[in-house]
Amino acid sequence: MIHRAAVLKDRTWALNGKVIRWSDKANYQPGGYTQVWNSLKPHFDRVQQTMAIVTLKTGTSSADLISDDGKSEFYERRERRDLCTEEIKATLDLLWAGSAAVEKRKRLLVTERIFGIKSKEAVAALSLDKLGRGLKILQAFEKRMRADKAVLDKGEFDVLSQLDIDIRQYDEGKAEEAELPF
Repeated sequence: MIHRAAVLKDRTWALNGKVIRWSDKANYQPGGYTQVWNSLKPHFDRVQQTMAIVTLKTGTSSADLISDDGKSEFYERRERRDLCTEEIKATLDLLWAGSAAVEKRKRLLVTERIFGIKSKEAVAALSLDKLGRGLKILQAFEKRMRADKAVLDKGEFDVLSQLDIDIRQYDEGKAEEAELPF
């Protein structure tokens, strides 16, 4: 039997692309590792040459990349995106509950007006910034509609014109700053 190691990538480049083979032994004999060691030694020699250069500093960026609970920045952003998406869906469902064509159409029109797209899947793929903007606009709209629930039952034109007020106020920086729930 022949043991074979194909080195695809070596940080020292000493063994890059090499295929190393060792013959099998029936049992271990003192010094039996010599063949393996001699094959790998160029890597360790090169590592030793760079040891004076390599230093680890405390307070590296790794502390910033992973929080105390073990979640990476990527994971936390993805989690916030998922929560934004769910909050948007829940708010739309709360404003226009039901599965009748009228409610579905209003949800689609409102989604298109805020985000420029219609499908839930496309909304879920948006950046966190776009989702946050849309959620804040939707929350401002919802807050105003609590005072005037009759608008929600009116036609599409009335709903969209009221929504345009919140979009304009948000984009002009005049909207009341809503806190995201996460």
